[in-house]
Amino acid sequence: MKRKANSKELRRQAEVAATNWLMESMGCTHVRRAIRTQFQKVDFFGADLMGCLSTGAKIYVQVTTGGSSAVSVRRAKLAAFPWHPSEMVLLANLVATESPAKGRKTEYWFRIEEFESDVVGCRRWKDWPSAVPVPREWFKGRQTDGDV
Repeated sequence: MKRKANSKELRRQAEVAATNWLMESMGCTHVRRAIRTQFQKVDFFGADLMGCLSTGAKIYVQVTTGGSSAVSVRRAKLAAFPWHPSEMVLLANLVATESPAKGRKTEYWFRIEEFESDVVGCRRWKDWPSAVPVPREWFKGRQTDGDV
């Protein structure tokens, strides 16, 4: 019997899937991931990913695989930073569901919340109207064209 992956095991795969989503669906030309190792640290103000559009606009994405408590903690963490109005800040929660139509295979979705600013300049969290389906290919790293 195959053991179901928990949220800690899916964390890295969720970041890879979000990277592919930024490149393919959101139109980002470059995506960088925040890393922390013994000798180096790259941090994007609490976000896991930063994507750059061809216009120069930035998209910051915090990816989570946990439940509602993990989402609210990350929401508060992102809200603490003074974001520029031109920057898009997203919180992507990876959700798994079993599909009886596909032989009980697990399907994945991103539930997206956007930290958007209103006319006055105040920011608040707003849910996207529909979830983003995550194909299985997005869990694999992007293949680059050229020599291997």
